[in-house]
Amino acid sequence: AVRAWQRSLRLEPTSHELRVRLSEVSSRTLQGVAAIPAIPRDVVWLAVVILWCAGWAVFAWRAAPQASTRVAWLALRGPRDVAALVCVLAALGGGVWHVVLDAQFSDAALAVVTDRAALRVAPGVDANAVGDAAVGDIVERGSVRTDGARGDVWTAVTLADGRTGWLPERALWPFR
Repeated sequence: AVRAWQRSLRLEPTSHELRVRLSEVSSRTLQGVAAIPAIPRDVVWLAVVILWCAGWAVFAWRAAPQASTRVAWLALRGPRDVAALVCVLAALGGGVWHVVLDAQFSDAALAVVTDRAALRVAPGVDANAVGDAAVGDIVERGSVRTDGARGDVWTAVTLADGRTGWLPERALWPFR
């Protein structure tokens, strides 16, 4: 259920019902690597497009009567030009923010812990435990190694609270 609710929340990040359901499972299902901003991605993209077009429209509108002076229109002359420049720069910043949000919404490296397991400092059951991962915890998956002695597959993980370590692959259910 945690996996499905997390994936649904990535499609509809403003859903209060999904946030409530996830928080009822555990407070860690919406923290750290599992955090999903309550901002619709389409709104950010739309704001970027509007700001970009508005800024350049003001520049073009101001430059139209002075088409004969090719370089003169590049100079900022007044509050309208400054506002246009701010719109264009805000659009660029919003575009960067949109890319960051897309990375935040991506679930390619995430998995849900399906069985309570000890978090190990190295791959293998002989390695020291540094805590545990509870059922329903969301982790970010890293590199994968095989325990040479037993042949078990282990995955480096980062938990929502920032702890890192190794969990057996059999205890994880990847989002993808």
